[in-house]
Amino acid sequence: MGIIIKDIEHIREAAREFIEHIGERRVFAFYGKMGAGKTTFVKAICEELGVDDVITSPTFAIINEYTPSSLLLPPSSKLLAIGEVGLDYYWSREFEYEQLEAFEEQVRWAVELQLPLMIHCRKAQNEMVSIIKRYAYELPGGVFHCFTGNEQEARQLLDFENFVLGIGGVLTFKKSHLPETLASTVPLERIVLETDAPYMAPVPMRGQRNESAFIRHVITRLAEAYGVSEDEICRQTNANVARVFKLNG
Repeated sequence: MGIIIKDIEHIREAAREFIEHIGERRVFAFYGKMGAGKTTFVKAICEELGVDDVITSPTFAIINEYTPSSLLLPPSSKLLAIGEVGLDYYWSREFEYEQLEAFEEQVRWAVELQLPLMIHCRKAQNEMVSIIKRYAYELPGGVFHCFTGNEQEARQLLDFENFVLGIGGVLTFKKSHLPETLASTVPLERIVLETDAPYMAPVPMRGQRNESAFIRHVITRLAEAYGVSEDEICRQTNANVARVFKLNG
C-alpha cells in the first residue's frame, strides 16, 4: 500500500491509516534507509498497536509480532509469491539473529501457502542456504533475486530444483564474470530476467534510472553468452516465469 506522509504531525494519522489497512495482520517490515520520518512512523505504529518489540537499524525495521500466515492473506488473495524477503549483511551483522528469525518465518509462510519465494541475499548465502535446506522438500520454488555470484555459488543454489536465478543489469557490466559463469554452469531453464529498477541499469544505460524497457540489453548479452538468438532467450525465460509462478492455470 502507499501512504503519503506530509509532515511529522501527520505521522500518527498515517499510522492509524496503516493499521486500519492491515487489519489483523501483524507481521510487516520496512526496508530502505530508516530516516527520521520513517523511524517516527514505525514508532507511532508500535504505540498505536501496543507493541514494544520493534527491531530497527539504519536500513530496516521489523515489528516483531509474528502471526499465522492464514491471517496474512484473505481467502480471495491473488498474490503470486512471498517476497522480496531474505538476508542482507552487507552493511552490518548487528541484527543477524533477528534477520535469520524473520527470514525463517517468511520461508514457513511460503510452505504453508505454497507460494514461491523471491529471495534477496547479500553477504549471507551460507546462512540463507542453511535455512532453505530445512524446507527444501516442502517449498514450491522461487527466485534467487539478482544473482551475481561465481560458479560454486550458482551450483549451490541450483541444488534447489524448483528455484531459478534472477539475472539483471550486472550481466552487462564490463568487469562482470557473470556471462561466463552462467554459460558454463546454469541451464537457460533455470534463469529469469530482472531489472531491479530503479537500480543496476545495464550497459549502455548504466548511471541512468533503470526501467523495464532496458531489459532488452540484458537479453542481448545473455543471447551472446549462450550462443542462441534473442528470441530463444525471451521464449525460454518467459516459460521459466510461467513455471515458477504457476501462470499457466
